[in-house]
Amino acid sequence: MNTASTFSRRVGWMSVLLSLICSVAFSQSGTIRGKVTDARDNTPLPGVTVKIVNTASGTVTGADGSYSLTAPSGSRLEFSFIGYETLTLVASSATLDVQLRFLPKAWKMW
Repeated sequence: MNTASTFSRRVGWMSVLLSLICSVAFSQSGTIRGKVTDARDNTPLPGVTVKIVNTASGTVTGADGSYSLTAPSGSRLEFSFIGYETLTLVASSATLDVQLRFLPKAWKMW
């Protein structure tokens, strides 16, 4: 076996290894936690849907308004609840507390 062939193989394997390391580094997921409250009086909102945009992944807030969700770094999260504005935010840290604004027109009876 000549040295040029050995060198080419080593470079090839190093390229594959580097590609794998980069793909793992850029696709890291983490747990995002937080609490969803009413913007008027800061009361917790149970039952708010927390969804990762453009996926089927999501969760619902508990009785105390808290949630926990595993999502890739930099994911956009959508918070929605009947009678409140829908809010979409980028998860830039492990903790994301949110306040939703009540929409009085949503409850107006005609």
